[in-house]
Amino acid sequence: MFLAAVALLSFAYLSKLFRNPIFKYERSGGIAGFVEEFTVYDDGKISYRDLKAGTEMEVDLGEALLNLMRLLREELSKAPPVNVKARPGAADFFAHKLNVAGKDFEWVDEWAADGELPGYILDFQRLISAVISDKVKGSFVGYGVSSHKNDVGLEVGLASYLCRKNEPVNIRIVVRNTGDRDIVYTSPTPCHPDVLLNSDIECELEFVKPRFSNETICVQVIDRRQLGAGASVENLAVITFKDSGIAHLTVRFPLATFEQEVAVVTVPVFVSD
Repeated sequence: MFLAAVALLSFAYLSKLFRNPIFKYERSGGIAGFVEEFTVYDDGKISYRDLKAGTEMEVDLGEALLNLMRLLREELSKAPPVNVKARPGAADFFAHKLNVAGKDFEWVDEWAADGELPGYILDFQRLISAVISDKVKGSFVGYGVSSHKNDVGLEVGLASYLCRKNEPVNIRIVVRNTGDRDIVYTSPTPCHPDVLLNSDIECELEFVKPRFSNETICVQVIDRRQLGAGASVENLAVITFKDSGIAHLTVRFPLATFEQEVAVVTVPVFVSD
């Protein structure tokens, strides 16, 4: 019995010692000056080390998220490395370092970057941040991405960064006028939503606020709309993905493509089988 227990412990130790990392990721900085290291392994575990506090832990990601990690590795292994520094005067941002397949990627938070971050870096940062909040820190309360441009705040929120193929997903979209002037825009009909929502993965989409789908019958007349200074408007949609992978949900305000784009945001979501 004793020898069997020793053998089992030895096997577990050797398995842990010789497992392969999918990638290694580090983030540091912020107001509190964190230095955190994350290593994702091919056995589905993520190892976390807080170098400032001197603590470490390891948790199981599960099969779906392990598939996401593999998909991110595949995407990044084909991408060119980046090294994006902070713009002058930026402070309290996070610096990020990532090693995948022997390649190094370094960047800072998008709002502090002295240059545009590639889409594959934004995908990684948004998804891995949600996974860390959910699985490592236990502080996950919802998933969303926001942007601010031209005195317009555009917020897109979902219950989770992870969903399943053929299962409906609720999406909340809020447009805020953060300026001191009214925003006037138009919609193709009075029934249409205020934003344009697209996915690069095949899907079924229906807006429930305002209620609109491809079958909606509505008077064909241009609808003039107004968003007052400090006001906001909410649109709610339900989307069902028909394929798996990383889906990119792109939200544009206003909806009418014959009008100039005011704000746009893209949200990556992992769709599992």
